[in-house]
Amino acid sequence: SELAELAAAARRRGLVPLVETHDAAEVARLAGRDWELVGVNNRDLRSFDVDLERSIALAPTLPPGALRVAES
Repeated sequence: SELAELAAAARRRGLVPLVETHDAAEVARLAGRDWELVGVNNRDLRSFDVDLERSIALAPTLPPGALRVAES
């Protein structure tokens, strides 16, 4: 709910929030809300390796209607 509140505050200021995800568990937390922009961070935050397959694997599970962004 905190993420939704922050996103609503951004929208009230005329901004479109980019919601960043790293894995399927984070994507699951986005369910039930309308998101305009959803990014998948392809960087492993432990090793700093980048793997584009992360975005490809998560793309079908991202919220429908959201613009999808592959990050890093």
